[in-house]
Amino acid sequence: MIDTSTARLRYSGRLAFLLTTIVGTNIGYTALLPYLPRLSERLGLTATTLTMFLVGFALAKVAGQPLGGFLADIWGLRTTALLGLTTAAAGMVLIIVAESAYPAIAGRLIWGAADGVLTPVLYRALTVISAEHGRDPASGYAKLGSVAVLSFAGGPFLVGLVHPFAGYQAVLAGTAALTVVNAVAAWFVLPDRARSRPAEDEPASGPVRWATMLRAVAFFGIIDLFANLLWAAMEPLVPLYLELTHPDPTGRSAWVLGFGMVVFAAANPLIAKLPGRWRMPRMAGPGLAVLGVSTMALSMVNDLMWGLIAVGFFMVGQAYIYLIARTGIQQHGGGSGRAWGIFGMFSDTGLVLGPLVAVWLFEEFDSQVFLALGLGSLATVALSVAVLGRRPR
Repeated sequence: MIDTSTARLRYSGRLAFLLTTIVGTNIGYTALLPYLPRLSERLGLTATTLTMFLVGFALAKVAGQPLGGFLADIWGLRTTALLGLTTAAAGMVLIIVAESAYPAIAGRLIWGAADGVLTPVLYRALTVISAEHGRDPASGYAKLGSVAVLSFAGGPFLVGLVHPFAGYQAVLAGTAALTVVNAVAAWFVLPDRARSRPAEDEPASGPVRWATMLRAVAFFGIIDLFANLLWAAMEPLVPLYLELTHPDPTGRSAWVLGFGMVVFAAANPLIAKLPGRWRMPRMAGPGLAVLGVSTMALSMVNDLMWGLIAVGFFMVGQAYIYLIARTGIQQHGGGSGRAWGIFGMFSDTGLVLGPLVAVWLFEEFDSQVFLALGLGSLATVALSVAVLGRRPR
């Protein structure tokens, strides 16, 4: 009993330290957003350079993920995490000291690429640590997703507390320091190079194994891309839609979006407790269908009760797809750093495309935008199930 309790405590402690690794970069990312007017004024950002500043982070993160996965398998998790976190802190510092637009944009690109390098390291580390302790990694993936969303939500909350007496430079300096602390913790918590490299029988070497891994990664990556696209489209569409239909769009948007984040964070660990058959690849179709139907239901967001119900179902669907995709990469894609890196490249592309799709649909369909997005989603799901519906082997 003592040995079992000690092993459980050791696993929980390693997992807790691992999950804190993303806190500094995530808080810094969202904490910067409320300061955009001040930052734009200080740096003289035009519409073009502001777009580069915002979108550049996501594009750099997409590009950084395959690199991070490759380095995780070659250098090991500790070294790659240390590189990613310290480079992210350096990107933040460059934004702090920037006096004009382009050095700040360079800082965002460096920060985004470093964040991309870090992401496959975390998923690979969760897989390795769970295997060492004989645990289902789905629980770790769920907790990572919950911590990520809650730390994103922590950025605006922090700014709300300190903005009367602290500018964006002070907030970024604090998050950069926290990121360096995260790097030190990661060095001691993550598996060493020998334990973090993929096993010989994983689909990380050889043309046949590479082809098998890439098919699985493409299947689950496209599923996650689609879910992320809907999430990234929903976030700007809620305030834009409420601007047309509600007298207090800002307050209503805050309630709906904030509630959605809480639902996602709470749903992840609960869904992870479901039997494994509920996270099989064939369940992606029903999960994506829930996202499509709940997207159409967001047309009722001007009514608070129905809006909260709709965003609640939407976020439960997001959590479900999140776990199906990540369990699939671990079980069918081998769970190597390369697999996680390529998967992340697919996944984060949805976050880049989502706002672009949202703005285009809003211009085309106006108050019918959620119906159009939901119907388009269901049509895409039906096509995807027809084309990709065969279970990866």
